[in-house]
Amino acid sequence: MTRLLRLAVGVALAGIATIGGVGTLFFQAPSPMLHASPAGPASGTPTWTAAAPGVVEPREGLIRLGAVEPGRIDRIYVRPGDTVQAGDILVRFVDDAQRARLQAAQAEVAFRTAERDTALDRPADDAVSRAKDAVAAKEVELAAAQAALDAAQGHGSSAQGPDPAGLRQKVEAAKAALERARSTQQIASAEARTGQPNRKEAALDAARSELAVARAGLETTLIRAPSAGTVLEIDKHPGERASASSDDVVAVLGDLQTLAVRAELDEADAGKVGVGDAAEVRCETCAEKVGRGTVVAVARLMSPRKLGALGGERSPRSEVQSVRLELDKSVHFIPGARVDVFFTASPKVKLSGGMP
Repeated sequence: MTRLLRLAVGVALAGIATIGGVGTLFFQAPSPMLHASPAGPASGTPTWTAAAPGVVEPREGLIRLGAVEPGRIDRIYVRPGDTVQAGDILVRFVDDAQRARLQAAQAEVAFRTAERDTALDRPADDAVSRAKDAVAAKEVELAAAQAALDAAQGHGSSAQGPDPAGLRQKVEAAKAALERARSTQQIASAEARTGQPNRKEAALDAARSELAVARAGLETTLIRAPSAGTVLEIDKHPGERASASSDDVVAVLGDLQTLAVRAELDEADAGKVGVGDAAEVRCETCAEKVGRGTVVAVARLMSPRKLGALGGERSPRSEVQSVRLELDKSVHFIPGARVDVFFTASPKVKLSGGMP
C-alpha cells in the first residue's frame, strides 16, 4: 500500500511540473517582435530604448484634395504615380455656367470701359484711374498666361507643343507684374486728393469686381496641385459627382523625395525618445524590409491611440505620445504602410538585415 501511495504521489508531482512548465511557456513567451534587437548583440539583449507602431507618410504629410463646390467631374488630367508641379490641373469639373458668367462679366467691363472713356466729364489727368486700368490690364495678362499653361497641360506632353517650363515662367512673371501694378494703385489712391469717382467710373469699378468674382468662380471648377509632388491616389472617375465635404476626397498627393514615419509611443515609454535619436524601422509588407531614420519631432502631450499596437497586436486602450521620424533618403517604403519602429539613444544603428 505504501509502495502504491508513493507511486501515485510521484506521478501527480510529475504532472503538476509538466503543466506548470507549459503554462510558464504559454504566458511568459516573449513576442519575437518585441524582443528583436536593432543592434543584435550575440547575447540577444535588446539595445533599443523603446518600440512603437507607426505608419509611413510623405515628409509633409498626405495632401487630400476635394471639390470647392459640388459638381460633376468632366476630366481627370493625371494618374497615380504622375509627378506634378504647383498649379497643375488635376481635375476639371463641368463649368458651362461659370464660363457663361465670365463671358457676361467680360462684356460688361468692355461696355463700361467704353462708356467711361467717351464721357465728357472724365478728368483729363486722373492718376488713380490710370492705375486701375493698369491693374485691370495685368489681370488680363495673367489670365491669358494661365490659360495658355492650362491648355498645354490639357494637350499633354508633345515635342511640337509649347514648353511648359517657359509657360510657367510667364505665369510667374505675370503674377509679379500684377503685384507691382496693385502696389502702384495703392500709392496713387493714398496720394489722390480727388473725392469720390464719378458715376461712370464707379460703374466700371463694379463691373471689374463682378469680373473678378466670375474668374474666381471658374477657378472653383478646378482642382490644382497646391505644391509639387506625386499623385498617390485618384478616388473618382469622369462623370461622377463630388461634394464639397472634406470627407469626399478626389485626389491624394505627397512629396516622396523624403519619407517620414508617424509613430505612437506607448505612455509607459513616454520620455524615453528625444529629437535626434536614431531608429530602425521594419516593414513586413514592403519589398525593402528594414530602413533607418532619425527622430525630428516629439509631441509634448499625450493623445488617444490611432494606430494598432506593435507587431499588429490588438490595440490596448491607452494614451500615446506621437513621434515623427524622417527616413534616410535611401529608404523607399510604400506610403501608408504600417511599420514597427525601434528607437535607440545612440545615433548609430546597426541594421539586422531582415524582419525578426
